[in-house]
Amino acid sequence: MMHTTQVAEKIGRNVRTLRTYRGESQRDLADVLEVTRPVITHIESGLRCLRVTELLILARHFHVSVEKALLKGLATKPPF
Repeated sequence: MMHTTQVAEKIGRNVRTLRTYRGESQRDLADVLEVTRPVITHIESGLRCLRVTELLILARHFHVSVEKALLKGLATKPPF
């Protein structure tokens, strides 16, 4: 069973993979989620979890399911 920190780190890696695969900067993603760039840094490093509304926006923005954004091993390959 994964601890909360491990889950946040995995989600953060998935967010970074999706963002970089699309060639977007942290600032670009911050604008989409209506947060600051440091918030994206914290999410990608596992220091902050995504809020439900942010997760829904993120999944829609990257054209992936919420499940893929959260659970799949995207750190090795993007889902596109």
